[in-house]
Amino acid sequence: MAEPSPRQGICAYCGNVGEVTDDHVIPKCLWPGRVRKDTPIVDACRPCNHVWKSEYDTYLRDILVNDRACAKNPTAQAVRKKYYRAAADNQSIMAQDLAERAEFVGLQEPSGLISGFAKTLPDAVERCNVILPLIVRGLHQFYLHATLPKDTIFQVARVIKRQEIEALAREMNENGGA
Repeated sequence: MAEPSPRQGICAYCGNVGEVTDDHVIPKCLWPGRVRKDTPIVDACRPCNHVWKSEYDTYLRDILVNDRACAKNPTAQAVRKKYYRAAADNQSIMAQDLAERAEFVGLQEPSGLISGFAKTLPDAVERCNVILPLIVRGLHQFYLHATLPKDTIFQVARVIKRQEIEALAREMNENGGA
């Protein structure tokens, strides 16, 4: 299916005015099969859509499908095949990062014992701090029909337990929502 011609608009991600194309806010690479028709789509400039965000989309996919907390999720298992293909073809930036810069960390159990070791990537957190706010910007644009101001501050955190959610909410309220 051919991509529609660019049109004039405002990029949901960088806020620039100019030629835009359609972008799936939830990256297509995160879907195990066909993308649902009701998936949020926003206007995005060519650099954001086809270069910058695209790279971060696939990095996010690779992080999520290789995360221990997601390992048994059926969707992650289905999407993981895309990661394996990309890694085998040397197209996965995360796989390249793992080979070049991964660090070993101990896997600590709730009891405090170290039960094994795993590789971790310092770049992964930084990349999540870029892509997740982009997705938030896209969802904001899609659902509220307004571009989120460029100076909006995001805090990206992994939340697993209710107590952690409540502690994060308290911390955000104490910091004025930032």
